[in-house]
Amino acid sequence: MQHFQSQMTAIEKKRLLPRGYYDEKTDANRVLEENENRFFIKKHLKYFGAITDKDSTMRNKTMQYTTGNDINQRQRQYKTGICSF
Repeated sequence: MQHFQSQMTAIEKKRLLPRGYYDEKTDANRVLEENENRFFIKKHLKYFGAITDKDSTMRNKTMQYTTGNDINQRQRQYKTGICSF
């Protein structure tokens, strides 16, 4: 059972990697969109908003794909011997 828990922990860490990536990217885009130092002209700021929206969508899709149902299914398969890690 200890081996099983170790394997599940490793899977959970891998599952959270894309979330961190999209969170960081979204934060960076928001800072650029705020244009605090007035580096970008106003008509170009809409692109940062579009990129932020796309990143949010991709983060949500990634998290939806790797929700608990997927993990629970793998746990059941492992316990019944259908798959191995």
